Amino acid sequence: MEEEALNYDEEADTQGECLYGGASPPIPRVTSTMPANGAVDVDVGLSSMSVTFDIPMLDESWSWVTDGESPFPGMIGEPWYDEDRTTNTLSVSLEADTDYVIWLNSDVHQNFTSDQGVAAEPYRWSFSTGSADNGGGDVDEEEQQSNTTSETNTTDGGTEQDLVIGPIPDEWSMLEGEGLFSKHIRVFGIHIFATTDTPDGKLMHAAGVLAQYLDNDEDGVVDDSAVVENMTAVNASIVMVAYEEDMEDIFENVPESIHQMFDAGEFWAQDLYGEETIPPGSSEDRFDASLEEIWHLISSAGYARAYPDAFAEEEGSVLANNMDLARGGHFEETACDECEGDSQCALPSGGNYPVDAWYSYDDPTCDYSCMVTEYFYWALTSMLGAQSERCEDIDVEWDACTNDLMQSMDPATSELLNDSEYNLPTRLPNGHYMSFYHIEMDSCISHSDPINHFHPYLILIIDGEQQTLPEGVGIEQGCMHVIHTHDSSGRLHVEYPAAAQYDGLPIGLFMHFFEMQFDSCTLGEHSVDELHELNMTIYDDAEHFSAGDGVDSEAFENYLLSPERDGEVILLRYGEGEGRLDCP
Repeated sequence: MEEEALNYDEEADTQGECLYGGASPPIPRVTSTMPANGAVDVDVGLSSMSVTFDIPMLDESWSWVTDGESPFPGMIGEPWYDEDRTTNTLSVSLEADTDYVIWLNSDVHQNFTSDQGVAAEPYRWSFSTGSADNGGGDVDEEEQQSNTTSETNTTDGGTEQDLVIGPIPDEWSMLEGEGLFSKHIRVFGIHIFATTDTPDGKLMHAAGVLAQYLDNDEDGVVDDSAVVENMTAVNASIVMVAYEEDMEDIFENVPESIHQMFDAGEFWAQDLYGEETIPPGSSEDRFDASLEEIWHLISSAGYARAYPDAFAEEEGSVLANNMDLARGGHFEETACDECEGDSQCALPSGGNYPVDAWYSYDDPTCDYSCMVTEYFYWALTSMLGAQSERCEDIDVEWDACTNDLMQSMDPATSELLNDSEYNLPTRLPNGHYMSFYHIEMDSCISHSDPINHFHPYLILIIDGEQQTLPEGVGIEQGCMHVIHTHDSSGRLHVEYPAAAQYDGLPIGLFMHFFEMQFDSCTLGEHSVDELHELNMTIYDDAEHFSAGDGVDSEAFENYLLSPERDGEVILLRYGEGEGRLDCP
C-alpha cells in the first residue's frame, strides 16, 4: 500500500510483553466504526468519523492511512479519543457519490496502539456516500459545523504537519496566558509558539521557512526523517515575540516546569522576534533573521543529534574540526563560567583571531558548541546564496560569503554539506512553502463565502515567440480551481477564501493546473543551460508593460499573486542568453 494520511504517535511504547513480565498483552481489535464498514448512501453532510476498539488505546497516537489510490475524506484538525480512550474520532468533510477507503494502521504505520504498547492489526474500512441531492441516509448526524480546513500530510517517521495558526495545544497549556503565548503552529511536529502581538503574517512566514528547510523539495514529506524525529524527541520549538524586549516577560512568566524541562534537555527552544522576521516583498529593509534562528534550532536539535559524527557541536565531529580550521585553531572554554561576562570563553587568547581565519565570531558569551552552531549557519546559507549581497556587512565575522568562496576557502565543509547522505537543503527558503497550498490543488471554488478575486496577467515568450495561454486552464468536470483562465488572453482569475491565512497564491500553483513544469531552471520542456536563460519580470499593469517599465524577480514558481497587485503583468521569457551553469 502507498500510505500518506494522518499518522501520529507522540509517545508510543511498543515494548509489548516486556512490560508485562512475559504475559502477552491483548491485541486491540476494532469493534465498530461510524459510518459502518461497507455502508452505502452515507450522508454527505457527515461531519465526523469514529472507530471504537475493545480496549483502551494510547492517547495522542493514531494512524489514519490512505492506500494512495482510493479517495480519502477531507480532514479537519486532529483526531481525538473519548474519555475512556476506546473511541477515536476525526472531523471530516465528504464529497457526494464517492467510494472511500481508509486503513486503520498498515504494514508501515502502526500508531493505533493500546495503552499496553501493542499495535492494532491493520483494518480496512470502506463506505460510499450518497448524492448531494438526497443527502444519503445511513447516518443521522448533526449539521456540520464551520471549521478551518487544512491538509495533513505525514513523514516517513509519522510526524504530523499542521501549518494552520491555532490556539495553544492542551498539552502545552502551561505556556498559555497573560505574559506568555496565545498562538501556535505545528510544522512536521515542530512547534512555533507566538504571542498575541506577533503578526500572523510573520508567524506564517516563520512556519514557511521552517517547512522549507525540512522539506526542501516541497513535496509535503520531510527530506530527512531522522532529523525531524530527533527534533520532536526534545520538543524542539520556536518561541516568537513581536520585539526583542518582549522576551523578558516570557522569561519571567514561564512556569518552573518548563525551566525543568529545558534543563533536562526535554524542551529545546529558539527565540525569534517578529521585528527581525522579514517576509519577501516587505517594506522593512533588513535581512530576514528567521533564516538564521530557525536553522540554529534545526542544526542543534536535529542534525547534531541525528548525525553526531558529522555535526555534533563538540570537538571531534567533522563539522567542528572544519570550524577549527576556519578559525585558525582550536579555541574552547575550559569551564562553563568562562562564558559569563567579559571572559575569554571560546575565543583565542586576547580575542584576536589568526590573520588567515575566515570565521572570526567574537561574542565572549558564545561557548564552543555555540561557535559550531553559528559556523554551520554561515557555511550553509553562504552556499545557498543568502549572504552574497552582504559580504561587506558580515566580513568582520565571516569571509566565505558565497558558494564559490566556500568551495575555494572551505572545501571540506562545502563537500560535507553537499553530501547527499545528510539531505541538507539545496535551496534557500523564502517562506512561500508550496505545501501550504496543497489543499488548494484539489479544492473547487465556492462563492457562498467571501472570497478574494483579482486578475493578474501571465505572458510566456519562448525563443522570441509569444505562447498562447489556453482558456479553461484550472477548470475541469464542473470544478473551478482557485487559479484558472476563461479565455486565451493571458488573464488569470485568482479566487480564494477571504478568511485564508495567507496573503496570496504562488504562480507555481497555476503552473500545476497548466501541467507545465516551472522553476528558475525550467519552463515546460525548455531548460536553462550555458546558452539559454529564463527571466521573470513583473510590471505593475498593462501600461507599465507597454512602456517596458518592469522589475526583474527571482521568485519564479514562488512568486505570490496578491490581491494588492490586481492587474499586474508577469512576463516569463526563455531564450538564448548568458545562461547558467548551476541548473541540473
